[in-house]
Amino acid sequence: MARHGVPAAPVVAQLSVTSELPINFVAGNTHTMVVAALAVDPETGSTDLVISGRSQSWGSGTPAVATVSGTGVVTAVAAGATTISCVSEGMTISQGYTVSSSQPLPVSVTVLPVSGAGVIGQTLALQARVWDGAGGTGNVLLNISGTWSSATPAIATVADAGGDPVHLATVTCVALGGPVNITFTTS
Repeated sequence: MARHGVPAAPVVAQLSVTSELPINFVAGNTHTMVVAALAVDPETGSTDLVISGRSQSWGSGTPAVATVSGTGVVTAVAAGATTISCVSEGMTISQGYTVSSSQPLPVSVTVLPVSGAGVIGQTLALQARVWDGAGGTGNVLLNISGTWSSATPAIATVADAGGDPVHLATVTCVALGGPVNITFTTS
């Protein structure tokens, strides 16, 4: 307890990277490295209490390979390997990044529903991930453009909702019928 019965502010006990690591990272790509500050939960004693509003400083081990902004946005510069580090209240966490000289070719796409149901007038959220391996295996590819389409737009329309590496779309059911085929095609 702090003075006068006011509980002390939680202290950062651990840092955790919560963002997905880009595997195929080429010059010009950006990726936001998200780091959560964790404190000891006074009720359970475990280090899983996420605390916000803590300052973080960032650094790159090899800025010629990748740089990092003050908000954790990593920018690939040239082929090679580097480590990006985040420091908060004396705690440090690092993540290795490998920058490739060229982007692998897309091999497969997985499309999954995120939310919603096929009800007239309502929308359904979809997500697509582009992979360098068959059947949704291997590594998720970044900066792959593509388009969504509906094989039956009289029954369901689809609109691109952005995103990378997870491409998002909303599908609106406009009439009864089916089945409906929604596809994401890389370009």
